[in-house]
Amino acid sequence: MTNKKCTGCGAVLQHYNEALEGYVKEEVFENADICERCFRIKNYGDYKCVIKDNNTFLNIIKDIPKNDLVILVMDLFNLPKDVSIITNNINNPILLVLTKRDILPKIIYEEKALEKIKKYNNLPLPICICKTPFSISDDPKKLGAPTNYEITVKDIKVNNGAKFITVYLGNILTMPGLSKVP
Repeated sequence: MTNKKCTGCGAVLQHYNEALEGYVKEEVFENADICERCFRIKNYGDYKCVIKDNNTFLNIIKDIPKNDLVILVMDLFNLPKDVSIITNNINNPILLVLTKRDILPKIIYEEKALEKIKKYNNLPLPICICKTPFSISDDPKKLGAPTNYEITVKDIKVNNGAKFITVYLGNILTMPGLSKVP
């Protein structure tokens, strides 16, 4: 019996019970590096929900090597009430990623923005989105939280002095900062 783990989810790979985590078909078990669930997510976008209790997460957290970055992904509109139980037990740096994939828009990149994305891809800087305040989209005429919309990434600017990246959505105008004495 091997203790080889899935490189996608970390479950121990096994081929004897399809209902358990880490399942891999027996014929590909020896060469597998991801479980069937992760394979289906990666190749087909087919997501199968796995529910775990906090004790399971706490045991996983104990196995994380010190100083490794922990990426905690949570649904923006369904944050668990007891998330602090998990975060308080993590002694590593945490990157909290809030997502709501099912309401995300189609993104259109202008050529200028694509070139800058390639150029600045590895900069470890926070990102500031510059868009209209009237809508979650980049169109000020689509008030509130519209559905079935597109966002156009017009430009990207690196602010080295302030140490952040600005992403410009739609037709947005910016003003320069003023000095203390105008």
